[in-house]
Amino acid sequence: MVGGAPLAFPVLLDTPDARTRPRAPPDRARRSQPPKEGKKKLTKKEKEALKKAELERLAEEQRLAEAAEAERLEKERQRLAEEARVAAELAAKVAAELAERRVVEDKENAPLLLELNERLADEQRKREYASEWERYIACHVLPDMQSESAVNTYVTEWGEAPPQPLHGCLAECERTAALLVQLGQAHALALRRPRAEPGSLWYPTALATLSRMTISKLDALTSEILANADERASSRNELQLSAQTDALKLGLWVNLARNPRVKAVDLPEIGVSIELPKALALASVAIRLVQLRTEHAAPSFGVPSSFQPLGGVAILDLLALPPMPKRVKGWTLRQVGPAAHGVTRMAYPLPQIGGESAPSAGAAAPLRLSVQLAADVLLSDKMVKVGWWDDEAKQWSLDGISEIRYDQPSRRLSFLTTHLCALAVLQPTHAQLPYTRWSLNPTARSKSVLAVQTAHHLVVLDVSADGVMLLDPRLPELHALLDVRMPSPVLLGLLRQAGVNLLPTDRDAAPLHAVTPKDAELEEEALRELLRLAPTFRLAHSKWNASRARDKVCVRVGVNLAKEDDDELIPSSDPKPVDHFAGLADEGWATLLYAHRYAALIQSGEADSAIALDVHGMEELARGEVAHGSAVSCLKERQPQLIVDLASASAHYMSVLHGLCAQLRLLSFTS
Repeated sequence: MVGGAPLAFPVLLDTPDARTRPRAPPDRARRSQPPKEGKKKLTKKEKEALKKAELERLAEEQRLAEAAEAERLEKERQRLAEEARVAAELAAKVAAELAERRVVEDKENAPLLLELNERLADEQRKREYASEWERYIACHVLPDMQSESAVNTYVTEWGEAPPQPLHGCLAECERTAALLVQLGQAHALALRRPRAEPGSLWYPTALATLSRMTISKLDALTSEILANADERASSRNELQLSAQTDALKLGLWVNLARNPRVKAVDLPEIGVSIELPKALALASVAIRLVQLRTEHAAPSFGVPSSFQPLGGVAILDLLALPPMPKRVKGWTLRQVGPAAHGVTRMAYPLPQIGGESAPSAGAAAPLRLSVQLAADVLLSDKMVKVGWWDDEAKQWSLDGISEIRYDQPSRRLSFLTTHLCALAVLQPTHAQLPYTRWSLNPTARSKSVLAVQTAHHLVVLDVSADGVMLLDPRLPELHALLDVRMPSPVLLGLLRQAGVNLLPTDRDAAPLHAVTPKDAELEEEALRELLRLAPTFRLAHSKWNASRARDKVCVRVGVNLAKEDDDELIPSSDPKPVDHFAGLADEGWATLLYAHRYAALIQSGEADSAIALDVHGMEELARGEVAHGSAVSCLKERQPQLIVDLASASAHYMSVLHGLCAQLRLLSFTS
């Protein structure tokens, strides 16, 4: 045994003395054995030949596989090309048929549309004439807000007029506030006209000018009061003044005593109190609060912003006192000059004694401002937000505002602020978004009820040729707006000021989930086409609208719920609550898809879990349906009464309804 393994040697069994015979060496014994067959060692040349043959075999297999794959791909390409050719031919055929159908339908609908446009122009002329006549016989003191020259004349004359005492100045500011509201409403109406005149661009400039002049007039009044503060001071050597009108509040505190024991300024006449930090109690300063109710006077008006002020804006100013008069031998010497009609605003915090720079606003002692929130302001959010206007950044900011407290029963709001500037209760502009559902129900040929479920409220509007009337929500804060018919831009503007903003913009879609605004031109075109069905059919939101591309919209049409006469379907005198969404889950609804010059009823409905698509990835049309060039042509065969109703409906009603829905943007902001 060598290395633990036994050595194997041949053993001769046929020899008796095999054990005694000497054994041959192992290598010699192996050489004496005959070689085994098949174990021939290959030469190097033979190995190379075999390797070459194997490589050639593999190459041939790869070539054959590639040829087979190429043949398969070529057949697949030919098949796809054939399918594409057939699809293109079919699409071209469908497009050609649609184009021919559009020509025929346009020719059929042209007289009706021409009549609608002529009736609209005629009705608008009559209404404008009646409005001008009512204004003429009313003898308004305000200028005609439709006339740029009349407004400019008013601005010039008011600017050149001498400063008025307190009540006269407030009366002028109240009159200007009314003009601001009317100008804002006239501007909103001008923007909603089908063809807005370029001359309407003067409205924003006039609004900004009148807002600045209002503050300028109040500055002149304040300057006169500060110059004679010593004569009006109380026994505590301080002056407190407050006054208000329907449109504004004015509060003024003048610190002549610099008494450190003064902790707060109470102005109960206007429902305002201010807790003072010690630095202001010891300073020769004045604090003025001007609260403007109209949104058109806010510094943010007309500036794109993600916040909107509620209840107007409170402008808190820290003012420097003019040099005090000197009394010499019975004479009182007062400084006069250009500053007599203006005020000097001071930054807060005040510079430190010794000329050192003022600390940052964040390190300054805050003021606590307590105000009475107006009774017509509706707060939808549980967390009240208060902000200040950053004039450099041109946006509302929440920094530096803390300890916000709001008592709902008393409507008392208080907060700490280190910023003395324009302050406001703020609400995100998208607070009511997205809409979850809407329904437009015709109650007569020229009247309908539009119900919109927002994020917080069910808003119900009655629409007619005379304007829009708010029916719901019937909340105390909206009492003044309920059951009053007015133009839709006016009503929606007042609702926005009250805290129900139904005037979304594309900016409001950013913080919302699964909301993508539709293409602006397509949205306008689709509304114009779809609302021509309103005199006859019920219209409602579709679950498929949000998932369609920006150049497509989907709505539901109550194809079997068309009204047959002028009787109201929803009597307004019915005392029972009305379910404006009743029947939306019933049969008799069809889904209408609209794209540019394309209207068709599609197969998918609200009960389907996925939208049906054809082989070309387009929405599958309902059985037996074809595409049309307009919504009217798509449905007039189903309901011939549509043409009769449309021809009989008020053209101005159609214009009012279109303007309302365009402002609400139902097709873009319903999820």
